[in-house]
Amino acid sequence: MYGSIQLQQKQLHTIHMTPALSQAIKLLQYSKQELAEFLNEQISGNPLLQHTDHVKGEEYFSTAKNSVDPAQFIGAPENKMEKELLEQIMLLNLEKNQEQMMRFLVQSLDNHGFLSIEAKEAGKVLGISTPEAIRLIGLLQGLEPFGVGTANSQEFLIFQIKAEEKFRFKEIAQALVENDLVKMASGSFHFLAAKYKISRRTLQEIMDFIKILQLYPAESYSSPVSYAIPDVVIKKFNQSWIIEVTDSLLPPIKLDERYIESLLSSSQKDIGNYVQQRIKDAVFLKNSLNKRKETLYRVTEMILEHQEEFFWKGESFIKPMRLKDLAQKVQLHESTVSRITSNKYIQTPYGLFTFKHFFTHSLSTSDAGNSESVLSIKAKLASLIENENPFVPYSDEQLKVLLNQQGIPISRRTIAKYREELNVANSVSRRRY
Repeated sequence: MYGSIQLQQKQLHTIHMTPALSQAIKLLQYSKQELAEFLNEQISGNPLLQHTDHVKGEEYFSTAKNSVDPAQFIGAPENKMEKELLEQIMLLNLEKNQEQMMRFLVQSLDNHGFLSIEAKEAGKVLGISTPEAIRLIGLLQGLEPFGVGTANSQEFLIFQIKAEEKFRFKEIAQALVENDLVKMASGSFHFLAAKYKISRRTLQEIMDFIKILQLYPAESYSSPVSYAIPDVVIKKFNQSWIIEVTDSLLPPIKLDERYIESLLSSSQKDIGNYVQQRIKDAVFLKNSLNKRKETLYRVTEMILEHQEEFFWKGESFIKPMRLKDLAQKVQLHESTVSRITSNKYIQTPYGLFTFKHFFTHSLSTSDAGNSESVLSIKAKLASLIENENPFVPYSDEQLKVLLNQQGIPISRRTIAKYREELNVANSVSRRRY
């Protein structure tokens, strides 16, 4: 016997993802640059929105706490090094065929300024002898940037050592670079001091000299550091804090009233419907931007409240904080808080940080259930190393004891892990002589 078919009515709560809702969610997670690009697209796509000359008057901030010249954001011309080298070649008054050979060598440089072709091979391609090719390469190496046309980092280091007139240990420095780069990198002080029959203090002086040399000729032509633009600035005013959500780099969403009036004066019904829909789109976009700004402010306010000690005293006082806990405080869904804190930066009195920097897990520091953030522990570890005696640096075991004395029970293995994450070498490599 077949079972009967029954019809049941249920009420389900679902969210219909409309294009407008999808847009509002995307606005939350956009970085400032992405948001500016998106708004420019919206202005271009909606003829009712006014194109205005937007003054980019906002300050740029860096982790160095100095404002950045906006000119630094202007991209350098492509092949700037090649262009400058060719200009220098023109001033050498070479014969036409030699000038063409030099142009070939310039075009054989890689992005680091190293010559990607050997002298013998270059001679074959150019139809000249190897000694003549070496002479032309030497001519290239005499141009700016200094050392351009060397074969690799090792040769470039030696090139710089030879050019240094005042350094008293040039020969040993050159021998170290030629034969013992790996030993130098591993910090084999005893071995190298014995091999070259010098004191460890002298070896330290030589290695310090080598460390300040450039690794490749085109170092000054590398891409400029990209400075992040803060979405929020937290400033101290008297004895309190002010939160500023920065948005002056964003193009304004402004309706072109005159154009709208001219369109609405038309007797065609389709035009009137089109105008109303476009106005509705613009209003929704503006409301979404306001909501984004409000949410960003609320989340920042809760971070400031929870991490107030950090803002007064610095990195060592950052507290454990979870995304879930913050979401509960601002009464927003965890996914909303995750979106609004992604790809965004806060300028603080201690530099520029991502929002995510303030979400850190904890490490228990006592039987009473007290805990401390991992970032705080790392800051204290870094402080201990920074203030150690460079001639007798702390071992990981000693660092463990010192942190234990501060009420932070931590293993030597964890010390080593945190030290590596801070890009700090072990005590043997940190030791000065």
